[in-house]
Amino acid sequence: MIRIGDAVTYPTHQLAKLLASKRRADMRQLPEVAPLCEAARSLNYSAIAGLVADSLKRRSPAEFSDHVVRPCVIELFSNTCSMEIRVRERLFMAVLQQELSSRIAQPKPPMVELRVFVATLAPERHSIGALLAHFISCACGANSLGLGVELSIEDIAQLSQRSRPRVLALSFASEISSHQLSAATHALAKQLPSATRIVVGGRGLSHLGPVSLPPQCARVDSFAAYADHLLQLFEAQTCEPGRTDQCDRGIQSEDVAPARRLQL
Repeated sequence: MIRIGDAVTYPTHQLAKLLASKRRADMRQLPEVAPLCEAARSLNYSAIAGLVADSLKRRSPAEFSDHVVRPCVIELFSNTCSMEIRVRERLFMAVLQQELSSRIAQPKPPMVELRVFVATLAPERHSIGALLAHFISCACGANSLGLGVELSIEDIAQLSQRSRPRVLALSFASEISSHQLSAATHALAKQLPSATRIVVGGRGLSHLGPVSLPPQCARVDSFAAYADHLLQLFEAQTCEPGRTDQCDRGIQSEDVAPARRLQL
């Protein structure tokens, strides 16, 4: 137990470790997490695929992301220096990508033409969070494009200026500082089209307190919050031109009712 009065006596790195340990203890895990971790440790491809497919049938996209994949990733890949862990990560990632791709291989017509770019900035090499953000975006009815990992701010700005996405979602798996996050988002905001909104999230940001972000940038702490944010953007786009009352009060019209009925 960390008392508020004692927190200032801890070195920053030690306090971050203690808070991370507390978050792991408080995290709700669904029953399939333990067998999925065991299957990944033993590199059992068929077992991983079966457990992931079964979980996807029973869980909503956000529930699967927040309470199945997230605790698995924390449990399995806490030390990425080990060759065994890197191999385990690649297999887990490949199976997850295969199963999620099968879920969105036959997309339904989007409710709104909302293009979402999902990416990670260099030197971020983890793409599980980005893949799940892409999956959530598709589940929300958005035209989502996964740009991959280790992109520079200039790469993203160039792509965005040509394609003009409505949302740029950035996933951070490795811990970064408040200054790094603030600098990256402000640099992106200056180069992106004015209508593009930035959403940042991932376990790499969970240790941060309040951060100075540009006005068009939002920070989310879970995939459920990310889904809610996308649905709010749907809501704003489907309001009639010149009508702000529906946007201010929340979803009211029949045109956007299907979005709220999604199980997220």
